[in-house]
Amino acid sequence: MSTISYPPETARVHDRLVEPDKRRIFAFIMSALHLSRQRHASRVMRQYEHLLAHELKQDSGERE
Repeated sequence: MSTISYPPETARVHDRLVEPDKRRIFAFIMSALHLSRQRHASRVMRQYEHLLAHELKQDSGERE
């Protein structure tokens, strides 16, 4: 996952615009969303694992 960095001036302006409590709530929501997406991705990978194994065998030159 990529990280976005902002110049220090933007961070200071951002700090003044959003109260600390709201920043914590936003961070909590973003963390929960991130965890949810990770879990979903894991479920999808497990669901289609048989297809991935087949593709890897084909790419390596093995035949069934």
